[in-house]
Amino acid sequence: MVNKYVAGLSIDKIQTYLTEAIHAHVQEKQTEEATLKSIVNSSREISDDFFTAIENKFNEHKIEIEKLMSCSGVYIFSCTIAESDEPALEELLNELFLHYYHISQGNKLLHYVFFKNDGRTEIEAIQEAKKRLKQNKYFTRIIEKNKSQCKIEKSDTASAAKPKDHPLFSFCKIEKSDTASAANQKDYPMFVKDINALYQAKDTDSEDTGNSNHFRIAVIKADLDGMGDMFSSIKNYKEYTSTSEVLSDTVSLRGLHKAAKSCRPDNQSYTTGDWLFPFYIAGDDIFFAVSVTNIIKGVDVCQYLLKEIKNKLAEKLLGEISNKISMSIGVEITFNRQPIRYYLDRVEDQLENAKNDKNSSHINSLKPFLNSKISIGGLTFLDIDYAQFKDCKKSTSKERKSDLNSAINSVPIWQFFINDMNLLLFIKNTAACKELLGTPSFFYTLLERLSDEVIRCDDKKYINLLLYYLLPNYLGNTEERLWQAELLLNAAILRQLCRKIPKKGFIIDKSSYAKHRMDTYLRLMLLFSDPRFQIAKNQVSDTVLLSKENIDNARKNLLTKIRHCLYETISHKTLTSCFVKQDKFTIPADNTRAGNKKPRIISYYKTVRVEKSMFFRLRNTEKIPICKAAIMLSMNNNHNDLDNTTASQPDKPSYRMPFDAESFCEKTRSSTDWTPDFIDSLMLFYQYNEAVIKYKIITGNSKNHKDKRSIRYVRHS
Repeated sequence: MVNKYVAGLSIDKIQTYLTEAIHAHVQEKQTEEATLKSIVNSSREISDDFFTAIENKFNEHKIEIEKLMSCSGVYIFSCTIAESDEPALEELLNELFLHYYHISQGNKLLHYVFFKNDGRTEIEAIQEAKKRLKQNKYFTRIIEKNKSQCKIEKSDTASAAKPKDHPLFSFCKIEKSDTASAANQKDYPMFVKDINALYQAKDTDSEDTGNSNHFRIAVIKADLDGMGDMFSSIKNYKEYTSTSEVLSDTVSLRGLHKAAKSCRPDNQSYTTGDWLFPFYIAGDDIFFAVSVTNIIKGVDVCQYLLKEIKNKLAEKLLGEISNKISMSIGVEITFNRQPIRYYLDRVEDQLENAKNDKNSSHINSLKPFLNSKISIGGLTFLDIDYAQFKDCKKSTSKERKSDLNSAINSVPIWQFFINDMNLLLFIKNTAACKELLGTPSFFYTLLERLSDEVIRCDDKKYINLLLYYLLPNYLGNTEERLWQAELLLNAAILRQLCRKIPKKGFIIDKSSYAKHRMDTYLRLMLLFSDPRFQIAKNQVSDTVLLSKENIDNARKNLLTKIRHCLYETISHKTLTSCFVKQDKFTIPADNTRAGNKKPRIISYYKTVRVEKSMFFRLRNTEKIPICKAAIMLSMNNNHNDLDNTTASQPDKPSYRMPFDAESFCEKTRSSTDWTPDFIDSLMLFYQYNEAVIKYKIITGNSKNHKDKRSIRYVRHS
């Protein structure tokens, strides 16, 4: 009687096999180079040779098979044979098991199952085969079967230790052969021959100057997300096979090489074109290394592969399926001489961090635009389709727009990080900026101070210190690009703590996660600010980088919003009203000006006059008692000057307020607000308030900008 059978084979998850090979305690060759070649060879075998070996085995015995599905490390097919030939089918599958066991020295274990089709559809047959391949009972039968049937020769060193009842798991003699190169250099010119070849002659990042034996690399591991849900949702066999073919073709050595060629760094030092070293790529796993200067290009390779998959699925009219696929990427920066097992574990941790990112609520809001999640240093960046995101904001409801703005301002966005890298490149390549901005000493000092436990555990001290470091020093400098770059850089640093809460507005996040985000960001900026590194990324033009929109956004985020945030922080203090008051002023209508045909009400701040030097003196609350502080402040605020100023400008708001010494003394004695931290916050408010005014003057946003004496009358926005 003739029956239709379904058979499925899978090599024990390639990642598991490779991990075991790396961690193996006993190897014939202990060198890292041999391990690397073994890993890449296995990747090639899984990607290219596995299917051919199965088809050849059955062709030799003249059994016609019909492929149902093939993907890296998995092959499912059907065949029609007589029921009496079922043992022969099992024997052929078992021969394949023994073949892979022997050639891998016992590390590569083949799972196989077979069963009568019994009227199942193609998809039902595939799902049943995959289900059985995952069940231990079928693999246990394979082990039991080969206890007695497997013929293995003894090696001289293992004969005494060989268990007679378990020949399958004894030591065996392997024929030695020359270790073949994993990838033919002619076929894959973008791949370097070994990991040390990633070194670039112009790199000087070495403890021994220019020594190619010790330099930094970026190890990158990526994994496709949503694969299980995607396949389980497919009900059409044609769609199922098309999807499998796309994945098998793209997630392969050929696909990786195509991506490496497309994303190749535009760098003249790469005379031969090779710049990427593949560890393995199979199934939905991608693992390779690049020089640390090409870290962004390495991530681009992963994103290219994801885009290729989505585009190919869209071409096959499988757009709905492609929308369910995203990617998690782990990046670990290490040295080329580190043991592979060390950075494999580390990059696995980064990959898991990307998969298990805790910002689930914000990720859900951005999920329609999400391409990948990238983890570096324990911090996960979201790579989104930013063009699609902006189009959605234009056409969505006000409430939805608010949620989207909140989400994108609450998590690290990869595109924003790329922009920061481009800004760092601009600073390093601009003579007026490179010695003054974005230096390693700046990032190191700020990171060191923020990492101090006393400061880190006190939110007030932490924020005061950060804002003190980010206060612009070159605003109004004759070199326009200098102060513009400083504004952009400081706003980018501050963005790591900024949050936009719907219906509440802008806040500074002081949570442990936000501080970890700031630490990681500063470490990355410290690394890439080092003049020994030149990030291989296409630099945007100065016109785009220093555009009016970018500068104005930086001004809002760094100056205007921080000024308001500082005021909100100190406004609940009893003493605040002695120094600062928020007021309103109505600007009359002016029919001669297009933008001022209706009366406008503006909000502004009135302040007591206090110089920066006086703030520093007042901080010493132990040596300067309250009564003495009141006298100093009174002498600094002349009521006659205040009255004259107000009288001479009746059509303008008064930005100066009188100092009430009696009220100050009374409130100070009845509260505990007068502390160095409060004085620091108050001083920072004054300085950011002055910076807002100064920005308006130098950018000509005030009709009085030509008269520097009118600085205190510039309207606050």
